Amino acid sequence: MNLILENMIPDYGENTYKILNKIIKINFKAQIKDSGIELKKLYKMTDLESGKEDYLLVTNGNSIRFVDEPDFIQKFIMFLKSNIADFNQQYKDLRERANEAVVDETAIFMEDEYIGFCGNKQLTLLNKMREFRGEK
Repeated sequence: MNLILENMIPDYGENTYKILNKIIKINFKAQIKDSGIELKKLYKMTDLESGKEDYLLVTNGNSIRFVDEPDFIQKFIMFLKSNIADFNQQYKDLRERANEAVVDETAIFMEDEYIGFCGNKQLTLLNKMREFRGEK
């Protein structure tokens, strides 16, 4: 089963993670790996008028704009909460589809496994980010 899930879940973007890690100086590699989140690109932007810098992290399906570590943590927590809410909705939709007269049971099973696996990984990542922010 793990082999099948590994083929379904995108690589988390190790090179982008390493660059991000140098900027924010927090480690969450174990939690983001196999979470379904892919760190695609990281841009450093400079306001030419004020000289202020910020960063733009592009993920699979979203982007997160941040200035520093606390700002990243706050916005990444919001991103994770949104993802988890999406997984919950996908799970509800899946349960409804599973009750239809004609279903592909294998596809339902695979989607259920993906939602559960990635949802759990992202929930663990959310808890890790809350630890970084100082929440209990």
